[in-house]
Amino acid sequence: MLATGNKIYSIILVVSTTVSGTSYSASLDAGKQYRWNVAACNSAGCSSYTTVLYFQTPGALAPTISNVSPNPVTGSTSSQWVTLSGSNFQSGLSVYVTWTGGLKDA
Repeated sequence: MLATGNKIYSIILVVSTTVSGTSYSASLDAGKQYRWNVAACNSAGCSSYTTVLYFQTPGALAPTISNVSPNPVTGSTSSQWVTLSGSNFQSGLSVYVTWTGGLKDA
């Protein structure tokens, strides 16, 4: 945990490893706070670690609907399956459906 002023940040350790190259790639979660610092080593030894730097990945993107099937959806008094296709969907979230016209007397 990192405390700054009146905010407390939870910092996630992604990897602690030795890399024999000039780059490293890691999978990060959206909307999370991370820290990083490095030390360089060669045949003469290793440097001190750099000052710790903190960053936050962007939050999750809003979902985009690219297709509704069937289209158009026909009116019915019984349950119907409607399939939404698109991107950035996340499990466990809600879909809200609205329609025009409202109720009609039979």
